Amino acid sequence: REAFARGLNALSMLVPEDRDRARENVARRLRGEELGAREYVALREDGSTFPVFLHMSPIIQQETPSGFRGVIVDMTERKRMEDELRRVHNLESLGLLAGGIAHDFNNVLTGVMGNLALLERMLDEESEEYEIAVEAKTAADRTRALASQLMTFAKGGTPVKETASIEELIRET
Repeated sequence: REAFARGLNALSMLVPEDRDRARENVARRLRGEELGAREYVALREDGSTFPVFLHMSPIIQQETPSGFRGVIVDMTERKRMEDELRRVHNLESLGLLAGGIAHDFNNVLTGVMGNLALLERMLDEESEEYEIAVEAKTAADRTRALASQLMTFAKGGTPVKETASIEELIRET
C-alpha cells in the first residue's frame, strides 16, 4: 500500500524476462502508438509470479511526457478459467474420438459375431472346434460391452459399475 501511495515503477513489478518488452512498449507509447493492454508476468513480494494485463498512458505536463499512469489487472483467475476451459474442450475432443472408435469397432465386431454364429451352426456341438467358436463368441460379447462403455464415455454419461466375481473373471480370462 505504501508503494502505491508513493507511486510505483511498474517495470520493477515485472519478471526480468518481461522488462525489455515492457520498456519497448513504453517507448512505442511515447512515440504516440495506441497499444491497449499488454500481458506480462508480475512478481509478488514473496517471489511468486502471476499473470497481469498492464495498460498505461503517458502523463503530459507542459507538452512533455513526465511519467505514466497505468492500470494493472491480476489475471490469475482468468488464466485458471481459461485452463479449465481448455481441459474441458480436450475432454470433449477425447469423447468424440472415443465415440467414433467405439462406433467403428462395433461395426467390425458385428461382422465377427455374425461369422462366429454361422461357424457355431456348422460345427458339431461335441467338437473342440465348437468350444473354441463358443469361447470366441463370448469374448466378442465382452468386447461389445467394452465398446458400449466407450460410447457411454463419449456421450458424457456415467459408466455403469457392477460387482463381479474375481474367480469367474480369472477363469474367463
